[in-house]
Parts: sequence; structure tokens; C-alpha cells
Amino acid sequence: MKKTFKPLALAAAVASTGYMAGASAQSLTTGGLGDMAIIPYYTVEGDYQTGIHIINTSEYTQVVKLRFRRASDSMDALDLNLVMSPKDVWTGSLSDDTGTMKLVTDDSTCTVPRASAGQPDGTFEFPSLYREGAEEGYVEVIAMGEPNDQTSPDGGLDGATDEDTAIAEAAEHVNGVPRSCNSVRENFFSRNGVISSVVPAFVGNVDYDTTQMEWWDDLNDIDDPDVDPEEVTIEYRDSDNALRVSWFLRDAATGLEFGDEAVHVEDFLGASAMTNQQFGLFSGDITGFDYPDLNGGVPDGLVSPVADSANGNRDRFQVLRSILGVDSVLNDWSTASERNVSTDWVVTFPGQYTMLDYYLYTVGEVQGVFSCGAEEDNIEVDGSSVDEIPECDFRDLPVRADLDETFDREEDQLDPEDGELVVSPSIPGQQAVTELQYEVNVIEWTNGENSPVLDSNYTVSVDTSGYSQPFGWAQLSVTSNNNTSDPDNRPDTAAAPAICDWDGANESLDGAVPGTTIFMMNCAAATGGIPMVGFVAWERSFPSDPSANYGRIIPHASTQP
Repeated sequence: MKKTFKPLALAAAVASTGYMAGASAQSLTTGGLGDMAIIPYYTVEGDYQTGIHIINTSEYTQVVKLRFRRASDSMDALDLNLVMSPKDVWTGSLSDDTGTMKLVTDDSTCTVPRASAGQPDGTFEFPSLYREGAEEGYVEVIAMGEPNDQTSPDGGLDGATDEDTAIAEAAEHVNGVPRSCNSVRENFFSRNGVISSVVPAFVGNVDYDTTQMEWWDDLNDIDDPDVDPEEVTIEYRDSDNALRVSWFLRDAATGLEFGDEAVHVEDFLGASAMTNQQFGLFSGDITGFDYPDLNGGVPDGLVSPVADSANGNRDRFQVLRSILGVDSVLNDWSTASERNVSTDWVVTFPGQYTMLDYYLYTVGEVQGVFSCGAEEDNIEVDGSSVDEIPECDFRDLPVRADLDETFDREEDQLDPEDGELVVSPSIPGQQAVTELQYEVNVIEWTNGENSPVLDSNYTVSVDTSGYSQPFGWAQLSVTSNNNTSDPDNRPDTAAAPAICDWDGANESLDGAVPGTTIFMMNCAAATGGIPMVGFVAWERSFPSDPSANYGRIIPHASTQP
């Protein structure tokens, strides 16, 4: 079949036929806006810092999930919600220059939760749970929803329509500062499984005049301390394709800086996907901060009734496989050490965590994906002793990688033996890369003299020391791991990769939040190519004058299956 190359950041719209009812037609945007974005890489290794910019271009308040996933297995290293008022901009940066990995922002945009305890305003420390190895990874930016109404038509909360404005009114900036981020945060507590409820009482620390507070006073009579705030339910709808996301990497020691726009996806969820920010799967709460993710919102049918019946939209990752799936990527490279030029390729496979049986992998008592399907004695799974651990890893990983279909500078095609990895210009006979094991991988092009660009811990190397020229281009084909070790525990399609989701097998989890239930998972065969995003990072350095160093980011081009 003839292949057509296209940039990884561009693709045509994909229809939703064949997927779950209510699923939206996602597409990679060509206009630089979307309701979901993926930043292919972040790092705090060496002297690097990572900066992020998010713009809300719409007329409505946007609730946005910002999540950092570590490179090794895409576990959730840190997540929080941003509640962005219309036309708002949020900026933040990652660093570990004090020995503690943290996200720092001096932006006034409301965050949920507030800054980490004992830290300055706008400082969020990475929790210890998945902190190890989180120095590198990728970032998800997902628009969770927008309130049905932005502003109250009469300035008061005296009707059902007006109630929807509570979070928007609280997040709105007055003289550069939101009215009450504390009141905004009241929207994200878990209240008996109803995830969109709010206590709109003003709980801020800033004094406002009577006119500014009139709409809150109408509902809650806040002048009377004996009156409890009224709890109302805010209705949300699917967000507009209004987010603009960009990022950059900066080496604080050398001044090197480069960046790019994120990979933007339009119409990702097709419905609002509001969740609480108080509990998660480890607490037995399936309506919590783990969602939305790259498979969508809270699983359908597993949520208490909420005002928006479209909540619970799932099965998004299968559609993402159709638009982010590739079978090869190409880009150029250089190891021109006499010019102090180096290149690293970043190859990221987002969403692989949706292909794990999360219950067995993390929530259950089997800790560690490498135990999946193992035959071991005295293993406890869900309180029972078993001799064999059920299969729980259905990921595409490790991905087989082959550099093929390359050309030299004279346009002569090279014909390596099957399975070899070659570059252009190239000599046959070397095999440089066989597997990409992680969600985020960095391919270092090296001749033994040049230094890597990104100082990554998740690297493979291509040795170019025997090549006739220190630059060229390469095409990298990727093939999913078929996971054939235990076919009996695979989906009906035998060894095919699968996407896992919670089913209705109603099984309580010890220690769960009262009133909540955790569910076992089932895994259905995944189709399409391997979702992949990435780029080549170039560096030109000047040892005698580091201030002259410069770099650039070039996204990979790709072929789709």
C-alpha cells in the first residue's frame, strides 16, 4: 500500500462510525486549537526546565485537567485542574533545582487544589507515589467541560439557569485577581458520588464591594452567619475547541532554549467529563482525579446520576489510535561534532496506560507490570492466593523499531538485510536499535565525540561513527509488541494489544471511600496503529561562548497504517 507522509501534528478528521454511541469524531487540528493537547516531552534532567503555556481563547470558563505522566510507564506523576476564565492565560514551569521536583506558577488563575502545603503560592510538589523516574515524561491537557452559562442575566443566583454561573463568577478576574479561588475549589469535593455539585458560598480572603458580591448574597444570605450555604448543582457541557497549548525546554546552565506547539486534538470528549479532585482509584472512588484521561471520562454506567447525562463518555483511546497511530516516522539527524552539532529524537507513545489492567497493576496486590502473567507461588491477588498472576499488560510496548527505507545523499536507496537498522548516509551491517521500551524514548545519534542534547535516562543510541557523512535522514518503522506469552488470558483476538476499562462486575475494594465501589476490568482488542508523537531536538553549541548556543525542534513526519 502506498504511504503518504504527513507531519505528526496534522491529520484529517476521522469519523466515529463503529465506536460507542455518543462518541465524537476526533481529529488533529490544523488550526492550532483543540479541547485536548499532548506535550510530547518534559524534562528536569541536568539543568533543564520545562515551561508550559495554555490559552483559553473562548468566551466561556474552561475546566482543564493538567497531568504529567512519567516516561517509564506513563503513571500519573502529578495532576491538577486549572479553572480558566474567558481569554485567560496560564503559565507554569517544571524544575528540580532545589532537589525537589515541582511545578511553579506565578499566575493567578485558579488551581484545584491550592499550592502544596508549606510551599509558596503557586508551588506544587510532585507526590511521592510515582515520583521516582518522573524527571522525564509527557503532558496531557484535557478540557473537562465548561458551565452551561457564563454570566447571570440579572446579576443574581435566583434561578436554575443562574446556578450554572457560580464557578464562572468565582473564577472571573477582577482587577487581575479571581474573585474567589477558594469558592472555585468547592466544586471539586466528592459529595455522595455527585461530581458536579458546588457550595457557592464566598470563602475568599479579599473584600469586595456590595455590587460585586450581590449575586452570591442573593443565594446564600452571607450576611447572616446562621444561614448555611445552599448546595446547588452546576451543569456543564462539552468544551469548545478553545485551548492553545505550547511548551519549551530551557537549559538553565547554557541558556539553550527551544520549544513548539503541543499536538492539539479537536472534539476529543464529545461531552463534559467533570470529576472530583479529592479521591481517586486508590481510595476506591472511580469518579475522582484519575479521569478524564486519554480514554475519556468516567466509565459509562459506573457513576451516580449527575445533571449532565453525557458524563461518563469513554472509549476515546481507540479513536485516538486512528488519528495518532503511525507505522513509521522520519526526520533528519546530525552528528557533526566539528561544528558542535547534536541531535536527539524523542519518540513518545501516549496513552499506553489505558492498555494495562489497572486493577491488577496498581489497585490490586500485584505490584509491577513485569509480574503480569507470571507463574509464582504464594501470590496474593484480591485477597486470594494464586499460583499464576493473570495477564495485565496489553500495551504496544516494547515497540520494535527498525530504521529502514533510507537514502544516501546521492538518492541511492540502501537495501539492508531484514531487521537491520540503518541511517542515511549509511553502511549496512550495523543494528543500532531493536526495541523502544518506554512511553517516552530518546534516540541519541552519536559518533562517540558529540554530546547528547537532552541528557535523558530513557535512551537508545544510533552509532554513526562508521558512516561516510555526519548527517542524513532516517525513517523509523514501529511494530507493536504482540504479547504472545499467555494467549489463554488474551482477548478473543489472541495476541492483539487491548484497551482496558472497568466493567460492571461490582466488586468492593477494601478501604474504599464510603458509598463508593471499585470494579474489575476487562480488556478488548485494540485496532489501528501505535499512537505516537515526537520530534528531533537540534543543538548547536559554542563552548567558548555558551550564550551563543541555540537549538530548534522539528516534529517528525509520519506514515499512517
